[in-house]
Amino acid sequence: MKLNAKILGIKQLTRKFDSFKQEGLVKVAGITRAVAGDIEAEAKILAPKDTGKLAQGIKTEPIDELTYRILATEVYSAFMEFGTGGLVDIPKGWEALASQFKGEGKKQINLSPQPFMYPAFKKGEKLYHRDLKRALLLLNKKYNKK
Repeated sequence: MKLNAKILGIKQLTRKFDSFKQEGLVKVAGITRAVAGDIEAEAKILAPKDTGKLAQGIKTEPIDELTYRILATEVYSAFMEFGTGGLVDIPKGWEALASQFKGEGKKQINLSPQPFMYPAFKKGEKLYHRDLKRALLLLNKKYNKK
């Protein structure tokens, strides 16, 4: 399962860093890398445990310095995240991701969802907004002294 969710409002916030040139980019890149790692760690903690393979298969993959992909590589990851049969529960905004794992309807197995990626992502999203705003305030103070 590849997580390609987008954090809303980030483009507007990161544009504000443009005026700080290289230092702004370095700050945003560092925060992005750290939060991607936080999401991975949280997903591993929240992942249902049996053999531990599900948590071990959660990885962070850099796309570029401002974009990361968080992967749950076990083939059953999506079924654990969203559930199966009549118990499927898909968070708003994750419909396209979940639709990739829709069964053929030949056999109905009702497995309750045990979300681990979505809650980790939502927690990371809050951290990301908070940390970017703090960095922006610090840069503003540094460069707008009178």
